[in-house]
Amino acid sequence: LNAYNGERTFSNAVSGAGVVALVNVSDVTVLGDNSNFSGEWNIGAGSVLRVTAASQLGDRPAELPSVANDGRLVITNAAGFALDHAVSGAGDLEKNGPGALFAGPRLTYGGATFVENATKTLRTCSTRYGGYLPELDFDLFDHFSGADYGDAAVRNGDTEFTFQLALE
Repeated sequence: LNAYNGERTFSNAVSGAGVVALVNVSDVTVLGDNSNFSGEWNIGAGSVLRVTAASQLGDRPAELPSVANDGRLVITNAAGFALDHAVSGAGDLEKNGPGALFAGPRLTYGGATFVENATKTLRTCSTRYGGYLPELDFDLFDHFSGADYGDAAVRNGDTEFTFQLALE
């Protein structure tokens, strides 16, 4: 399934193991429950994928879809959002709204991370994850109490990590 040029809304469910590609500067808002999707979201350069719930990306525990992000993945919600999907590419991740973002261990993207009005908790993390926030000149890894080599877990104790606390 390809989304070309302009704004689109996917209201219906996507299922199966295929590829959903956003190309040529597409801006796609996903509203449907895609729990039965186990393929790949491919966000092209200049394109945006917008979601408000993990089920919109697909959330079958044994077969989480991956996100190849060379554009921007935007998560906007008031509740917590567990991003356990594999997210790769040079694109950015943006989290809006007061709900916490729980970043899982399969994030390997190299773009910037933007968090607005939210708490971000890194449950586990790989060294490949880019934790630098350019708008705050802030590096998450300056505030961790552990170390990470390969895919070993990194945690800031068992407490929630907030940017406000780290900046103070």
